[in-house]
Amino acid sequence: MSNMVFKTDSYNVSHFGMYPPGMTEASGYAECRANSEFENLSFFGLQYIIKKRLMEQDPAKFDLDYAEKRWNLHGEPFNRKGWEKIQDLGYWPVEIQAVPEGSWVPRDNVLLQIRSTDPECAWLPTWLETSFDQIWYPIAVATRDKRNKFMLRKYLEDTGCERIPDVLPFMLHDFGYRGCPCEEAAAIGGAAHLTNFMGTDTFPACDLIRDYYHEDMAGFSIPASNHAVITSWGKDNEDAAFENVLNKYLKPGSIVACVSDSYDIFRAVDTWGTKFKDRIVNSGGRLVVRPDSGNPEDVALACINKLMKYFGYTVTSTGHKLLPDCIRLIWGDGLNPKTIDQVLYFLMCNDIAAENIAFGMGSAMLQEVRRDMVSLAFKVNEKVDNGVRSPINKNPVTGRGKASKAGRQALVTCEGYTFSIPESQLGGRKNLLRTVYKDGDLLIDEDFATIRERANKDGFDDYYGIV
Repeated sequence: MSNMVFKTDSYNVSHFGMYPPGMTEASGYAECRANSEFENLSFFGLQYIIKKRLMEQDPAKFDLDYAEKRWNLHGEPFNRKGWEKIQDLGYWPVEIQAVPEGSWVPRDNVLLQIRSTDPECAWLPTWLETSFDQIWYPIAVATRDKRNKFMLRKYLEDTGCERIPDVLPFMLHDFGYRGCPCEEAAAIGGAAHLTNFMGTDTFPACDLIRDYYHEDMAGFSIPASNHAVITSWGKDNEDAAFENVLNKYLKPGSIVACVSDSYDIFRAVDTWGTKFKDRIVNSGGRLVVRPDSGNPEDVALACINKLMKYFGYTVTSTGHKLLPDCIRLIWGDGLNPKTIDQVLYFLMCNDIAAENIAFGMGSAMLQEVRRDMVSLAFKVNEKVDNGVRSPINKNPVTGRGKASKAGRQALVTCEGYTFSIPESQLGGRKNLLRTVYKDGDLLIDEDFATIRERANKDGFDDYYGIV
């Protein structure tokens, strides 16, 4: 049941018999509606969906006898004639337009648009709705993550960081793999994170980007211990466990992280700063100390102050203290955007530069998102019925916020504003929607570097803090 004959909400299966009998074309569009929690959205994931759901599937190989049997058993009629037409064509008879991936688009604007191209397949755009609605997930992850990036950049600026382009891409690390319900969620959510950052422990995201976005390695990790490694040496041998980490992985130009709270984080920091200080300072590499329990504000401040006592510090142009390059801290337990903001604010108020610490976010990054956060919806906006083209939309009297856009849409910019207009009013203006796919051909196939560059270009000037 992995093919597109089954990848739709059940009620969509019956819709072919409900449309006007003379309807030969339909168009639908997706937008993040005005009630989205975010004023702007980061668009990502379409190329993956098109390749995975459309390009990798040969409709000629679909077993329609089996499909008809399964849908009938489920209680739904099956559009045998319509699917036989798709099999005869050998491709999906639709045109898909979309804003470029990585774009930063104000809510309440068209993001993608699907139009049927064969008169016998006007029902197809709403069949595809389910698959393309699922783009809400990478949009939500990428959008929330981009706001995290704005927050981190602001703290780096406010505490005098002189190397923001080098530091920022690795300040928030993806720890979310184990918190995802399935491999595909980890991969596409993790890929969305990598439009904004470059640190990840969700390796399936790197494979997805390689396979669908033409970049061999888009995310990076470092050797790092966990509690199993450290506690396997026993409490009395924790120093030996630490020394083994240094021996194996702390080399010139390298970075290694070591969890240090298995027993007593403060004793461990004292050990790093006394017993192993010279080894760390002279290594030419960097040790990242990882506390993993307690109140993150208090523990992080105490650990950084202790490390500064042993390793020293410099003072930035804003008067904040910064550890030498050989030693840093990472916090990766129980974080979300609000708690990261609180930690950085607390450190800043105590004269600690943001560059001293990095963060790892798990479930809050890849799982504490939902479709309602971005309010993504797909609605039909135009039809051709008995040769007459006309706009259509919904506008419920009991829910004006759910009113949809009538007519085929275009996306334009004017004097710095981006907004949707009916395609019929486009005139000579440039339509930001590009035709990505048409009748079996992928017309735009971008590499991840291009998308990441686009994603890192816009939005910071409109950032006013975590909401």
